[in-house]
Amino acid sequence: TVRAVAGKPELEVSFSADRPLLTADKARLANLPRLPSRRDIAIARGQGDAMAMRLASHDPDIHRRRSPAEPEARAAFEAAEQARVEALGCMRMPGMTGNIHEMLDDRLFRSNLAEVSNKEDAPLAEALGLILREKLAGVAIPPSGNAIVDLWKKEIEQKAGMSLTSLLTQYENQDLFARAAKHLLRDLNLV
Repeated sequence: TVRAVAGKPELEVSFSADRPLLTADKARLANLPRLPSRRDIAIARGQGDAMAMRLASHDPDIHRRRSPAEPEARAAFEAAEQARVEALGCMRMPGMTGNIHEMLDDRLFRSNLAEVSNKEDAPLAEALGLILREKLAGVAIPPSGNAIVDLWKKEIEQKAGMSLTSLLTQYENQDLFARAAKHLLRDLNLV
């Protein structure tokens, strides 16, 4: 399925005990347990869906050209682009929505972000990505992401509400989306 969605029949897809990883010609998904639950399968599918949509709907040259230099801004820019490609997948193939949701919930829980209580421990990039997925494709904020979003949502909407609205209309075109994302980052004082 990853090969088909990505449009890359030569893509090498494997499972590994290492972290999930995507390169131009390889997709490495997390190992499934010996007796996987439905949730385990949904998480693996979510990883595969996210990787496949990155390959299918992302131009690395545009991304490199538009990416900001500042580390925090670059992380937020990257999170916005990943949210864009995953949202495209969810809109085009609604079955991806549940998989992406489970994958995000698992990733945030494993990163110990489910119980954060102050902004210093809550990455703005993660909150922005979750908000964008929800607004673009209706991917509900997973339980392990509620704390992060609660800490950042009001500030994002107050400082960058207009930029966020503009960004949401540009999701089909990566270059226009990247330009709009830079405006959003400016409004959030990241660039």
